[in-house]
Amino acid sequence: DSATCYTDDDGKTWSPSTGGGIPSGVDHQTVGGGAFSANGVGALPTSTYKNAVYYCSQDIATAFCAVSRDGGTTFGAGVPTYSLLDCGGLHGHVKVAPDGTAYLPNKGCGADQAAVVSKDNGTSWTVSKVPGATPGDSDPSVGLGANGTVYFGYVGADGKPGVAVSRDQGRTWTDRQTVGTKYGIQNAVFPTVVAGDDDRASIAYLGTPTGG
Repeated sequence: DSATCYTDDDGKTWSPSTGGGIPSGVDHQTVGGGAFSANGVGALPTSTYKNAVYYCSQDIATAFCAVSRDGGTTFGAGVPTYSLLDCGGLHGHVKVAPDGTAYLPNKGCGADQAAVVSKDNGTSWTVSKVPGATPGDSDPSVGLGANGTVYFGYVGADGKPGVAVSRDQGRTWTDRQTVGTKYGIQNAVFPTVVAGDDDRASIAYLGTPTGG
């Protein structure tokens, strides 16, 4: 597990937590938070903290996410999100939409990249493949709009950055396209996506017009 601390006074002081859920993985630890989904167990009756905190990690053969219902002080058990039968071990950073849906992006799930989705506060997870987003070398990234639109940023097998959009919690993906063509980008790494208003998002990456 990890050593984890949290602050609730803008960083003036820090308090230790249980670290994460058990079991947990050895790599790619990520922490994210957001509203509880109405479709699963919400906050603890003894907690005044209104949001869920997710701790996710991978361990080659499988990956785990655990949820804290008391602001990150303690975490529940680690729940498998996928195994090598579904996806490669490594994943990106967990993000939580305003409706409580959690997304964990993965760079290789069979012939596609994917977002692994939980709609019930981390109790269960489903692999949502992004058709045409071929597996790459960099972890993909998810940005979430104010009304839940999902923006998936990735680098494909051809080394070029791309994006796709879901407006139904990852059930379907649309508008997939390569970006950076204006600058002749041939190779990219480390895509990162953020969104604010539901119809506006940005993707950043390191890119070069040099091929090979």
